[in-house]
Amino acid sequence: MRPYDEFRALAEIMHDYEDLRDLREAKQAAKGEKGIPFEQAISELEP
Repeated sequence: MRPYDEFRALAEIMHDYEDLRDLREAKQAAKGEKGIPFEQAISELEP
């Protein structure tokens, strides 16, 4: 593996880790809140 390819692979791993950390933080912050049905969430996202 070339050094640049290794760098890109490590950068992608770090990006995935940051996304996972953000998701875990959001999930913890929303703990105990009432959820909404999936269909409602989709309709709120549609233009």
